[in-house]
Amino acid sequence: MSVPVYGPTEPFGLDEPQPFIEVHVAYLLTRQQLLTALEAGYTEIAAERTTDSLTNAEIRTEVEHTLAASGVIDLDRLMQRADGGEGSGWRAGLEACIDRAYPAPAAPPAALPSGTEGTVTLATADHGDVTLPEPSWCRGHGDHSPTVHRCDLTHYGTETLLTHQGAELFRVMVTESPFATRPEHRGVVAYVEQASYTGDFTPASLYDLAATLDGHADRLRDFADQLGRLLDGGHE
Repeated sequence: MSVPVYGPTEPFGLDEPQPFIEVHVAYLLTRQQLLTALEAGYTEIAAERTTDSLTNAEIRTEVEHTLAASGVIDLDRLMQRADGGEGSGWRAGLEACIDRAYPAPAAPPAALPSGTEGTVTLATADHGDVTLPEPSWCRGHGDHSPTVHRCDLTHYGTETLLTHQGAELFRVMVTESPFATRPEHRGVVAYVEQASYTGDFTPASLYDLAATLDGHADRLRDFADQLGRLLDGGHE
C-alpha cells in the first residue's frame, strides 16, 4: 500500500536533559485519526491562534507531538509499573539487546588545537640537549628517554581510540618527527596504529561490526578535515 509520507517535522521528547537516541516511528492513520490528533494538539494553543493562521509545518508538528506525547506518556506509565524483567532475569539480556540494536554514537575525535608554539629541550644520546619548537597540540614528553637519538624525537598528539564493543580497533593521533632521517618524514601527519582485533562472527554480529566501521570511517574523515585545517594554519 502506498500512501503519502509526512514527518518527522522535529524531534519530540518530554524534556529529557540527555536523550540517548532518536527513534522514528511511522503511523498509518485514517483521516479521522489525523483530525483527532490535530484537535488534541490545537486545544492547547486555541486561545492564541486561529486555525487559518497555522502553517503546514505547524499543523504537522501538532499532529506529531500528539502522537509522540501519547506514546511517551504511555511508556512512562509502563516504566512505573514494570520491573524491566528483573524479576525474570531478563534485564541483562535486554540491556545487551539495546546495546546491539541501538549502539551509542561514537565520541567525536579529539580536537586538534593550533595555537602559539613553545619550545622544549630534550636530552639525546647523540646530540646532547636539543631544543626544538613544541606545537600546542603535542601532549608533552613526560615519558622521554635520554637514550634516544635526535632523529627519533617525535611530538605526539592526543590519541583517539576507535573501538568495537569495548575492543580496540585503531588508535589515531597527530605526530611530527622534525629530525627524521628522511626529509619527507618530517612533516605533521596522522599516525594510525591497527590493533590485533580478531573474532568469530554471526551474520548479525558481522553487520554490527560493519556499522561500527562505517561510524569510524566518518570519524577518520573528520580527523582528516581537522588535520588539513591544522596544516593550513587554522585553529580548531
